[in-house]
Amino acid sequence: MEWLRGGKREVSLTLNMETRGSRFVEDVEIRTRELTPGSYKLQLRTTDNATGQNVEREIEFLVVERKESDKIGS
Repeated sequence: MEWLRGGKREVSLTLNMETRGSRFVEDVEIRTRELTPGSYKLQLRTTDNATGQNVEREIEFLVVERKESDKIGS
């Protein structure tokens, strides 16, 4: 997994997960608090180690600065 911000900053993370079943589902949480406001791209690549087959997906998302009135407890 990697996310990019305008091609200037790249962060890469590798997760190794295995299952004996034919289907695997996992939720991934991205903590955006440390990210500066802007447009980001999340690229996911999954490899089936048994067959060598790869699947890739790309999701674009926007990080915005929260207004004081939108904060919890305000």
